[in-house]
Amino acid sequence: MDNDSVLPYLSTVIKSFNSMYLEFNSNYYLEHPNQLNLKKTYVSHCELDSNFNSTIITYLNCVPDFLFENNNYFELQTTKYGMFRARTKSLESLYVKIHHYSQKELTEGGAPINKCLNDLFGSRIILPHIRTKLDLITQMLANLKNSGIIWRYYIRDKNDNYFAIHCYFKQDNFTFPWELQIWDYNDEANNIKAHEAHEEQKRVTI
Repeated sequence: MDNDSVLPYLSTVIKSFNSMYLEFNSNYYLEHPNQLNLKKTYVSHCELDSNFNSTIITYLNCVPDFLFENNNYFELQTTKYGMFRARTKSLESLYVKIHHYSQKELTEGGAPINKCLNDLFGSRIILPHIRTKLDLITQMLANLKNSGIIWRYYIRDKNDNYFAIHCYFKQDNFTFPWELQIWDYNDEANNIKAHEAHEEQKRVTI
């Protein structure tokens, strides 16, 4: 992919991902309406709630069935220009994350569900020229946020050799968000190592 193709292609990926997310919501919540405000409910309130756990399990089971029949997902998976990877969160990883945030609430205050469980379905697109085009990409993301396609985004660039742009999609406070990460080809190896170290650190704090 040449330098000039990155922005229009990335914009297409993001819009396609958002369309897929909204289509899933329209199908899923019609059969499984949610009355829980995910912005006003803290993670610690739900950690031992059997009804909430059942809701999460149902959600995680429904995502793969939807994706299997979704044309947008198929097109993203067969992309010519970048590597698109996706997963639904495993129950083990989910419970580790819930417990991690519940413990953090003891010292740092409440963690709303929609900011903690924002990656029940998560994807990443790995492309060239992300770093060199970062200013233009950031401007594009700001425009997509202003138009309501992206809920929020941030650039994660810490001292752990991890560099990525994290984008989140949320329809309203009653729908679980989805996550799309944008990686540069050149950061892939370091990002994988840093991610694995981060996940291990959460496990050892349990």
